[in-house]
Amino acid sequence: MKIGAHISTLNGIKKIPAKAHKMGCECFQFFSRSPHGDENSTISNSTIDEFRRECKKYNFKKYYIHAPYFINLASSVLKIRRDSINALKKELEIANKLGAQYIIVHLGSSKDYGSKIILENIAEALMDVLKNYNGKAELLIETIVGTGIIIGSDFKQIGQIISKLPQEAQNKVGTCFDTCHVYSAGYDLCNKEAVENTLEKFDKEIGLEKLKLIHANDTRVELGSHIDRHENIGRGNIGEEGFWALMHEDYLKDINIVIETHFNMVKDIETLKRLRDLKSI
Repeated sequence: MKIGAHISTLNGIKKIPAKAHKMGCECFQFFSRSPHGDENSTISNSTIDEFRRECKKYNFKKYYIHAPYFINLASSVLKIRRDSINALKKELEIANKLGAQYIIVHLGSSKDYGSKIILENIAEALMDVLKNYNGKAELLIETIVGTGIIIGSDFKQIGQIISKLPQEAQNKVGTCFDTCHVYSAGYDLCNKEAVENTLEKFDKEIGLEKLKLIHANDTRVELGSHIDRHENIGRGNIGEEGFWALMHEDYLKDINIVIETHFNMVKDIETLKRLRDLKSI
């Protein structure tokens, strides 16, 4: 299990590996472009080469790209879905050029359709994204949090979407388990028993073999609040006991962790490393 953080692209992508190393990361995540605007996502070959040289210099073999937030595969507006599909295709292309292992995506939301149609639209969009795709980077659906129009807060929803894909596409899709989002969606993680129960539910609805990456974020809000409020590790309602339990689940021992608290992340990395080394808590 490697521990890392989401790294800012300020001063350019090629500076990210050095920043991650300085923070004590063993892996890292980043945006390949602005997360909020559909900007030109072209990255020069020289930047790609330098980024990969820097990764080799600092011995980073595992790093991930978070897709921009404007992607909405659930939208009832056809143009938005098409633009989202094209943007996600570009992200996969960039990931393969940079050598990233995963692309993490939020599925999006829709208030105009019933849940059955929304899930079918998302599955069709994912099939379009992955059609004729032969790259190494894998697409991860992130567990998200929100009201009923937000897709991905319910394990069952994610499992249903993946099950609608043909087997070839299913083999290219996994999940990113965000602790803050999962807890806020109503799945408890505050101790060993709670973690075991939540992972049992995840396995039933999605399959633990699909869990490829963990976003480790504590939360300021109560269980099942459906509000997304990240907190530093150990200072929220999940607490150190919950993170220790998650990190010491046998099945998850080889699943890497990325912190997204965005403040005091160096301390959070140190906290998780300490918990990883503890035999009991």
